[in-house]
Amino acid sequence: MWDETKQGAERAFIGNGAGISVLGIFREAVAAKNLKVHLIAHSAGAVLMAHLLSASDNFGYTIETRSLMAPACTVALYNTHFAPRSRNDSSDAATKVKNIQIYNLTDELERDDNVSQLYRKSLLYLVSNAFEGAEPTESTPILGMAKFENQITPGGNLELIHCGIGSPVRSNSKSHSGFDNDTDTMNDILRHIISGEPEGKFTKDDLDF
Repeated sequence: MWDETKQGAERAFIGNGAGISVLGIFREAVAAKNLKVHLIAHSAGAVLMAHLLSASDNFGYTIETRSLMAPACTVALYNTHFAPRSRNDSSDAATKVKNIQIYNLTDELERDDNVSQLYRKSLLYLVSNAFEGAEPTESTPILGMAKFENQITPGGNLELIHCGIGSPVRSNSKSHSGFDNDTDTMNDILRHIISGEPEGKFTKDDLDF
């Protein structure tokens, strides 16, 4: 099932895939209204975003901000699809990204999490140890796991934000699934999008769905 999820994300941006059609339509809308583009993804959405960015080279987008919450893609995919498209990178990629934020649990929170009470660590531990693992005894580095951050290709305006750390705390999710329900995380993303303090901030009631 995990392999099918990744393959589906990639196929959408190959040939006449639906993702290619959407990018073409979106380009016309952006050009007509001089809109700014911001991308946000959570968990496996990072896999889809990776292929979206690659396909976007045909359209020459500039992405203002890219926010990844507990991304479930491999560090290798980030290094090949995300990092080269940083605005400050010397890559020839046509799509450029100005600012990149990655919101991750601490490793302690990852270990305290669970998957449906069946797997006693976070979903990203399951992805790393089982779904992506080439060998039963090996773990695959996953972008959303703090323990693998030293393998991320540096460059550009990349910022790593850890839950419950910092003053003020910018992300306070307690679990892998909790980021898009966390007011600190969502309001921090909103600050980056508007480049300032929002007048109307997300509240717990807004995100309690």
